[in-house]
Amino acid sequence: MGDYKNITVKQINISDPSDVMNWCEAFGCTEKQLAEAVNLVGSTVAAVRRHLYF
Repeated sequence: MGDYKNITVKQINISDPSDVMNWCEAFGCTEKQLAEAVNLVGSTVAAVRRHLYF
């Protein structure tokens, strides 16, 4: 798991490859897992984090 707590952005931009790469590293997930989470729960960091870890 990455250090997502130091990231101040509140939304994940799934259309931006660098944003996807950064969030995948922060969450320790694949691009597919991140995209699925965003599609299911929305693009807020808190919602995606809850989905991936709980």
